[in-house]
Amino acid sequence: DMTSLAVRTDTTTNILDFCAYFIRRGLKNFAGRFNITSNYLDMLSTVMKGMLTFLEDNSVIISGDLDKFVQDVNERDNTVAECDLVLPIPNNKIRVTLRV
Repeated sequence: DMTSLAVRTDTTTNILDFCAYFIRRGLKNFAGRFNITSNYLDMLSTVMKGMLTFLEDNSVIISGDLDKFVQDVNERDNTVAECDLVLPIPNNKIRVTLRV
């Protein structure tokens, strides 16, 4: 798909795949061990924000914001997180101008 820079380069999809894997691994130990309460959701939000900060600090992403971490309204035994990520843009071309 060449319609957008976000999907036409492997670098962007690799970064997104790494972020998804990293976050899933970071939240894995919380699933199935706790009841969904407001304190639990606050704890998960804090963990998630920490992971986003780690990804930012290590230059994997430019920035990441957690929009929400809530209990799913349809499947009440699930939680839903939504994040906005700003990914780095790969340098695909370099233009050089020489003047005399």
